[in-house]
Amino acid sequence: MKRVDWLIKGARVHDGEHFLPRGTEVGILKDTLCLAGDEENFAGKQVINARGLTLSPSFIDCHNHG
Repeated sequence: MKRVDWLIKGARVHDGEHFLPRGTEVGILKDTLCLAGDEENFAGKQVINARGLTLSPSFIDCHNHG
């Protein structure tokens, strides 16, 4: 079990690799996002219940005004 500072549970996660959102845990350790794999679970110091919400970790706005 991986220990993280913050644990976000219950959200539908759009991770940019899969077409459909999936249910997974997202951990934040210092300034790094961690997606739980099939075999990995997280334990968080702080836990956020995001059931019913959508999460897009590491979303980058590619819009450029240049």
